[in-house]
Amino acid sequence: MGNGSIRDRLTPYDCLVIMIDCQLQFALTIPSMERHRLIRNAVSLAKTARTFSIPTVLTTIGEEAFGGPLFPKLHEVLPEGKLFPRLTMSIWDDDGIVKAIETTGRNRLVMAGVWTDFCVVRSVTQALERGYEVFVVADVCGDLSPQADDDATRRMIQAGAVPMTWLQVLLELEYDPQHKHHNDLYVSVVKEHAGAYGLDIEYPLGSVNARRGKKMTKRI
Repeated sequence: MGNGSIRDRLTPYDCLVIMIDCQLQFALTIPSMERHRLIRNAVSLAKTARTFSIPTVLTTIGEEAFGGPLFPKLHEVLPEGKLFPRLTMSIWDDDGIVKAIETTGRNRLVMAGVWTDFCVVRSVTQALERGYEVFVVADVCGDLSPQADDDATRRMIQAGAVPMTWLQVLLELEYDPQHKHHNDLYVSVVKEHAGAYGLDIEYPLGSVNARRGKKMTKRI
């Protein structure tokens, strides 16, 4: 379906972010990573999509029965994100979701969610079968056990998906010289969510601002 290659860098113009079942009740069942870290990473990916104006599809399943509501922070970050409740394991079994994906005309899918070995792996492998290039954001995926998460991730990689972290997605997108006007938003996301890398960014910025302050004082 696409003209690119999985070895090509992601750009803000050719990808679509799909976040599958990032719901509170599911998060409570996940021991494969710390729950607060999973939620924080999901929010970081959502902020990345917002920063670069990338279309985003949000899905839920069994919201009122067993899945619980979408992470509230995702609604705050993506108030205009398309939210699709569904009844089946794969997103490709829902005509509304399929139409929303196809309408964007984008062939590179950045996918993540829970549980990894249920809805995520099925949705990813079907996307690959349909000819899409798929990038799985591994640190925004979680499962009922570390082994289940690892096995599902390996299965997706063997099928042709490319594993990434949310920060790798951000850094690839920021490389685009045409999006330098987003630099302040990019720095804001990095400083708030990227741990040691955020500190690495903040330190030189603080030094630069301090030097600028000294120059202004001398002029006055």
